[in-house]
Amino acid sequence: MMWPYYVMVGTPALVALLGNHLKNRELKNRLIIASFFLIWLLILCFRSEKVGIDTINYHRMFIEASHMSFGRIFNIASSGESDVAFYFISKVISFFTMDYRVAMVIFSVLSLGPIATLYILNAKQNAYLSVVLFLSLGLFSIYFSALRQVLAMTFAVPAYYFTKNRKLVLFLLMAFLAFLFHHSAIVLLLMYPVYYFDLRINSSLLIIIPIIIIVYVFRVPIFSWLKAFLSDYQSGTIRETGAIMVFLLLVGLLVLSYIIPDNSLLDKDTLGMRNLLLLATILQVFAGINSLAMRMNYYYLLFIPLLIPRILNSASEKNRYVANVIYVVMLGFFTFWYIFRAYTAGDTLHVYPFFPAWAL
Repeated sequence: MMWPYYVMVGTPALVALLGNHLKNRELKNRLIIASFFLIWLLILCFRSEKVGIDTINYHRMFIEASHMSFGRIFNIASSGESDVAFYFISKVISFFTMDYRVAMVIFSVLSLGPIATLYILNAKQNAYLSVVLFLSLGLFSIYFSALRQVLAMTFAVPAYYFTKNRKLVLFLLMAFLAFLFHHSAIVLLLMYPVYYFDLRINSSLLIIIPIIIIVYVFRVPIFSWLKAFLSDYQSGTIRETGAIMVFLLLVGLLVLSYIIPDNSLLDKDTLGMRNLLLLATILQVFAGINSLAMRMNYYYLLFIPLLIPRILNSASEKNRYVANVIYVVMLGFFTFWYIFRAYTAGDTLHVYPFFPAWAL
């Protein structure tokens, strides 16, 4: 059945419409975000193991971890042969329950809680646009299958705050903990330096666009060289993956983020997020030739739905009408795009349709 997903998208849309009478816009936007994440959390918690291509495999890994000693887990950690933190947390949970349904609820809360908090605190403008952008950037589906990685992605949230507040040691600690859950999290180390790049003027596009073009043209030899340093990706083949649509979308959003706003209205945090959008765009180049490389980008795609509403709300006087038109078009397009893709895409992660836990 598909109706749980419709409710998940429709409820925040309804809150956005009915909340227009609220004088407190910040409260309205928080309600939009909270309704989306709450319904999504319920879907994750009460889905059947048929939903999500690796859900059954994680059940097996949970049982496997429950029979491991902590000594064995630490040996795995010291050898670097696996993303060890998942085994560790599974072992801890197994002391209290062997019911994997309970474990799924715990994993769902741990993976979504920090992300939901990030959005509730930061999506203060046009929150429904943040929701449909999130759904359209490929982030939604991985929460049903890539459990170790989404647990690693939760550490991107404190890593972002420690970056924002220039707490380098604590930032490095968050990156290390994320790495223990999934080795792709090594890419988080780029967050701190990239966040502080000084690219505040529109003319920066004259530097950015040629860099993206060069990386795109030489993406195969560059990625072949990078694979030597990323053991998890050495077995991945280099081939076209169809990720070009997300790449083009990111390029469009990047250009938009420079030509629409009045840069004097952008605070330091928005400028830092815009730098993360640039990084995400460059990383997406490699997702176009290796499906595993897309995993490196999820950590930064998280922040784009928070950035774009800020950009549109900081439009310069001459671009204000254009920004309003773009906002309306985005709302309609990305809502339609999510529903359309849910029906027509290959659904390689087995997210659709929804089967409840009590279904046979």
